[in-house]
Amino acid sequence: MKKTTFLFLIIGLLQLSFFQQCKKPAEDWVFCEGCGLDSWVGNYTGTGSYYQDVGNEIIDGVDVLLEIENPSAKQFNIKLLAPDYYSQSFFTSKSNSNYYFGIEGATSSIQMNLYIKGSDFKVTGVAKKYHWEWQYEPDTAYVLIPDHTLSFEVFKSQ
Repeated sequence: MKKTTFLFLIIGLLQLSFFQQCKKPAEDWVFCEGCGLDSWVGNYTGTGSYYQDVGNEIIDGVDVLLEIENPSAKQFNIKLLAPDYYSQSFFTSKSNSNYYFGIEGATSSIQMNLYIKGSDFKVTGVAKKYHWEWQYEPDTAYVLIPDHTLSFEVFKSQ
């Protein structure tokens, strides 16, 4: 009796192991190549890491809200908010279907990538506020000094 039970147990474990290997692998996030401009539009929520130059402080796990609007044609209005840490708005145009874009300004910038998994979208990026400063040693030069940086990963609300 014990040999029969043991034999059934071994056969059951082998079958379970076999069926576990037959599972479809989980779908991964991929760059949203060829997605239309409307794929970017929407409200996103997630988390990020905030860095402030004063005190060289990094705070992980801050809440991040991203709103991307398309008021007309190829125009984008982008609002990024990490309550109590970072707030910035950007206005730009985008005429291609690339999965990435960036906006460079005199005192701020944002770089973003759009990913897709099934029918879900996510945006990862880095936004910065900075100022320019003269450095006198060893040579005189303008240097970019980051004041605030927010790296983020946010998911589109359905």
